[in-house]
Amino acid sequence: MRVSAFWIDRTEVTNADWQRCVDAEVCRAPSTVPGSTTTASKTHPDYYHDPAFSDYPVLIYTPEEAEAYCTCMKRRLPTEAEFELAAGGTDGRLYPWGDTLDCDHASYLGCTADTTDVETPRAGASPYGALNMAGNVWEWVADRYSAEYYAESPVQDPTGPAAGAYHSRRGGGFSSLPRQLVVTVRANGDPVHYFDGQMGFRCAASAGAP
Repeated sequence: MRVSAFWIDRTEVTNADWQRCVDAEVCRAPSTVPGSTTTASKTHPDYYHDPAFSDYPVLIYTPEEAEAYCTCMKRRLPTEAEFELAAGGTDGRLYPWGDTLDCDHASYLGCTADTTDVETPRAGASPYGALNMAGNVWEWVADRYSAEYYAESPVQDPTGPAAGAYHSRRGGGFSSLPRQLVVTVRANGDPVHYFDGQMGFRCAASAGAP
């Protein structure tokens, strides 16, 4: 598989980032009621509006909302192929940082009870310097999900099947099992996962894009 040059955000999109899109009247403003599904995280009832969490990943429940944000910022959601390359590089490593997993490198089941800020942990950086590409929150990508797609996908810049019930999500979250953080692991974005407090995203752009 070959992927054309692209840019990808170094961190997950934060609550503060999302608010800029709200201020631009493009993104949906979360509820002001602490504990609602649009403002709470798993353990913090006012996660979105509390300034203490401004640098934590925004919890976005649908890929369409994530796409709207990226478009507003003149970017787009990464493809699955782009996400996997940015996470794991080209040397076949299991995780973005190497082949062993511990809480110093990622937030996953048993490490934290909720999200961490998008700059933590620094030790978990990918070969290209991207953070939290394994753990913290699952991330939306642009592709629709098909379990069989990569058995017959184009060699150059695969973009997923033309249709599918769900978008794909990648990377695992703070409640994920270790095996779900492996850079090649794929998962579907069935709406049952939308409100589990660990769905986020980052944006990408093609090299040379305005």
